[in-house]
Amino acid sequence: MTSDIVVDADFMVLLNRPPDPAHAAFFRWLSDRAVLALSQKLLGEYMGSGSDLVARLIDRLVSSGRVNRISSDSLKDFKADRHYKYTCNGKDRWHARLVFLSDRKKLLTGDAKLASDVSQFRTIDGVKPQASSFPSPQFYL
Repeated sequence: MTSDIVVDADFMVLLNRPPDPAHAAFFRWLSDRAVLALSQKLLGEYMGSGSDLVARLIDRLVSSGRVNRISSDSLKDFKADRHYKYTCNGKDRWHARLVFLSDRKKLLTGDAKLASDVSQFRTIDGVKPQASSFPSPQFYL
């Protein structure tokens, strides 16, 4: 199992100005050791933020082979959530599916509805999906 994690775009932009030492430590871990689970839609949101720091981080992760790319076809083919009552918006359902298809099924996000939907989803492949809005080492390591 890789040490992958999904980072929602609203959380990733905190890279520009980490609000506290915990966020700074998380972004160092992400930059130096982690694997980022990524879809084309989430990549588009990252690039749409206009942040040079985010673009450089993504480039670094890609060039070092530390991206777990989940294809659009895999996201479309995911059917385990067919009867799940999502509370988040439609585009965030794609991000939830990305979490469900990632190895560790962990998400950092500032979106409370997305976090709730991920955390309340059933266990997949023996792993319970989890979401957090705060990057504590106990969560992401």
